[in-house]
Amino acid sequence: MKKLLSIVLVLMLLSLSAVSLAETVDAYTSASLTKSYVEGDAAAALAQILENSGSDIATAAQAAAPDYVREYGKHVLIMSVNPDGCPGMSTIGYWRYCNNRAGGRAVTITAGDWQFNSRGEGADQLVAQLTEGQNALNLYNAGIGAGSTVVISLDDGVYMIHLRVADIFVQKFDAAAYEAGEFAKGYSGADRQASSFYFVFDVLSIEKSNQIML
Repeated sequence: MKKLLSIVLVLMLLSLSAVSLAETVDAYTSASLTKSYVEGDAAAALAQILENSGSDIATAAQAAAPDYVREYGKHVLIMSVNPDGCPGMSTIGYWRYCNNRAGGRAVTITAGDWQFNSRGEGADQLVAQLTEGQNALNLYNAGIGAGSTVVISLDDGVYMIHLRVADIFVQKFDAAAYEAGEFAKGYSGADRQASSFYFVFDVLSIEKSNQIML
């Protein structure tokens, strides 16, 4: 089963890398020819689950407040394409799904002077915080409009959330800001003075697989 997962993930990433070679290639085409997309009422129900499955991406200062209630959910895989064309994957815990349908919760995320507010309409969004590393650099260098996929395992199967980069904020390391708690609680790069990357994605589609087990 792990071998099957590896093959599927590699083929998904190869499809992402193909975007740079041919504009006609779909940025979120997976390996499967018979895809099972989540749509309609099922998509609305899934959005409610996903918005309660991620992290609040709180800063260290916010997390230290007396009235802070931690929101920290499932880890997910986030995918990119390495410079050599091979797939890049990271396991992350600091991500947030923004349900922009009626009844969805408003989301605000801050980092220093930067602030994200979910738009409350249109396509759903996903925000991810990554400490500087190869996967963060892959997404940053690919830039606005690049594709990515987040893979999450839920009770009823594995979901592949296909994404497009809509905004990027880079919080460069600053000792004073770090000591003031302006970096994400999950930031882990202070010892090497690494940057913290915030990626805002538009959700393009969601696939479900009952076969792959994480």
